[in-house]
Amino acid sequence: MDDGSGVTSTGDNFVQGQRGDYTWDMKLKRGLASFDVRHSFTTNFGYELPVFKTANGWRGVVAKGWQLNGILTMSSGYPFSIEEARSAQVNAIGNRDNLRPSLIPGGHSNPIRKDNPDSYVDASQFVLAPVGMFGNLGRNTVISPGLFTFDGSLFKNFTLAENHKLQFRAEFFNLTNHPNFGAPVQGGGINNALLVNADGSPNANFGQISYTRTSARQIQLALRYTF
Repeated sequence: MDDGSGVTSTGDNFVQGQRGDYTWDMKLKRGLASFDVRHSFTTNFGYELPVFKTANGWRGVVAKGWQLNGILTMSSGYPFSIEEARSAQVNAIGNRDNLRPSLIPGGHSNPIRKDNPDSYVDASQFVLAPVGMFGNLGRNTVISPGLFTFDGSLFKNFTLAENHKLQFRAEFFNLTNHPNFGAPVQGGGINNALLVNADGSPNANFGQISYTRTSARQIQLALRYTF
């Protein structure tokens, strides 16, 4: 929890931050830190296959020297805010930053649709605050999609002569081809999703995820000669 997640100040970006909504009431920005990733797990392995280690001749050339490697990364998403940009509200409040709507009675502050990147956030859970009043929705209440990726590789080592070795490498990035969607943020800032535009019209792109955090599966082949 914090009042702003900037590295050098109190705003929601990672280089230079912003002021609070009002410096005498910092509770208006109290919420999850923008880098609050609750769960994160990474592991890696390298395993040299033990079969046929004593094989000689052509069997040894084919069967020996195989190695499996992998890196598994899993994490939950990071939080972001729902904001608005009505000119009338900006003029009435006197602060352009961090203007948020209100939550409908009985609504959910993290109304996500995990399997729908075209409408990840349910806009029906929010209502605009009266002009001149702050909305009751907190900062950084919505959590972006999590991350799951597995990178693997297969090596085949050949001993050509003393101190001369050849290694064939087949490397697979995002081996499972799992889509890792980003956050549906646009217009409002690095950690913000814009509910309405300056003229009060609904943002047609609200809740839409337009990018992925990782690329699709990639395969790379290489030879390494060591002497």
